[in-house]
Amino acid sequence: AIRCDMEPKTLRVGLIRSRHPLPVDLHVLDSVEDVHAYSDMERRIKEWLHGNIIETKIDHVIIYITGLGSAVTSFLKMWTWACSSHTMPLLDIAHYDRDTDDYNRQPWDFLVE
Repeated sequence: AIRCDMEPKTLRVGLIRSRHPLPVDLHVLDSVEDVHAYSDMERRIKEWLHGNIIETKIDHVIIYITGLGSAVTSFLKMWTWACSSHTMPLLDIAHYDRDTDDYNRQPWDFLVE
């Protein structure tokens, strides 16, 4: 039987620790030394996914991104890789809104409706 009294577990994650203060529980990357070292970023993100998301009881991940395009692309590439072989939680991407000084969430869903 499925327990209905269980709250979904949401993890708030920052993409890069060294860029901006973020309202998060942990970070995927401490820093990015070379923005063009794609394979290195992807390897580090894949390791992070294995250690923190894959085969856990997390239902929902909110990733706060900071605008570094190569890191965002590497994260989404590795998330999509993980979705191809693992059951992954829901993913929302949090974008900073300078007009409201808050974050707007964009669901990451690569399925066509």
